[in-house]
Amino acid sequence: MLSPWAKVTILINLFAWYNLLVKDLVALSSSHSIGKGRCFSIQFRLFTGMMKEVSGGDDEDDGQIHGMVERNDDGLAVKK
Repeated sequence: MLSPWAKVTILINLFAWYNLLVKDLVALSSSHSIGKGRCFSIQFRLFTGMMKEVSGGDDEDDGQIHGMVERNDDGLAVKK
């Protein structure tokens, strides 16, 4: 069992070892993290990274969320 603090690159490599795609990782993780399970450790990392992207804050996370969101005219994060 991986730590909930594992970096995204480690998770991607692990899934690739089992011939799974990033889409598989997102589908399986999001159902646990954002769905009915609402895993707060994952939500915190995800949304903290998104808010840093929007606000232009320091990059203290693993950087994987950066480049996945952009600012719209109102300065809000939107999915690319």
